[in-house]
Amino acid sequence: MKKSTILIFLFMGVTMLAQHPRERLEALKTAFITRELQLTAEEAKGFWPIYENYSSTLKELRRTQVRSLLSEPEKSEAAGEAFIEQYLTTEREQVNATEKLLTDLKGILPAYKRARLIVAEKQFGKHMLERIRDGRH
Repeated sequence: MKKSTILIFLFMGVTMLAQHPRERLEALKTAFITRELQLTAEEAKGFWPIYENYSSTLKELRRTQVRSLLSEPEKSEAAGEAFIEQYLTTEREQVNATEKLLTDLKGILPAYKRARLIVAEKQFGKHMLERIRDGRH
């Protein structure tokens, strides 16, 4: 277990040197989640394809939401209501994607690791914000 974790971090470190910032962020997140969940090889084999699908879904939902938020809505009651409804729909879809993730992982990870995933994702975001604030990209 420890050898595989060390190898993962070593591999991540080498590959991060030549990566685009977005790819580097994904590699850091992968390493962070792997470490926090302490995934076995068997768990990782089932976990990562499901998690990558979830991440892709969330990225697309967020991209759509950001485009919508950045566009200037008309200054009418109907346009405002439509904008709010679209926002709420996207938020519901994100919750549904998270529910699907946790359901799909049910046979792969025990409940405490699925719960830990929720916490690890929040911690990763907080950790990255702290790094940015401290100037450590």
